[in-house]
Amino acid sequence: MLKKNWEMPVTVVQKFEPNEYVAACYTLACLVGNGESAPYGAQWNQDHWWVSIETDHSPLGTPDTCGDKNANRILTNASGVITNIDEHNYDQGWISGALDKWYDKNNNDICDPGDVIYWHTYSGDGKRRWNHWGYAAAEDVNHPNHS
Repeated sequence: MLKKNWEMPVTVVQKFEPNEYVAACYTLACLVGNGESAPYGAQWNQDHWWVSIETDHSPLGTPDTCGDKNANRILTNASGVITNIDEHNYDQGWISGALDKWYDKNNNDICDPGDVIYWHTYSGDGKRRWNHWGYAAAEDVNHPNHS
């Protein structure tokens, strides 16, 4: 005959220990649709970037477009270096972007609010390119990173 032993129930609580640093996330609104001249980059604009700009940008604040600061995001690594720029567009969903130029205003080699960012995005089919520029802004000023 098999005898069963009663065991007292035990609760185990594990302390959360993060194993990965989640770096900062910044918002970014494209100012091309406002017709503003980009600072720090007149020569950059002329030689590399501005010459191929699309003219159908949405004005600043237009929801779910490049002009909406909440529709664009800059992701950085643990060192504060920009790794990704993405845009959520109402027509295309999330589209990937790429960094073209970053003007580090305080020369600390870390993306900070107020830094000037030049980036571009492509349509989902890759046939259209939009060039953008804007100022990095903290997603949440009370929580500048997600560590």
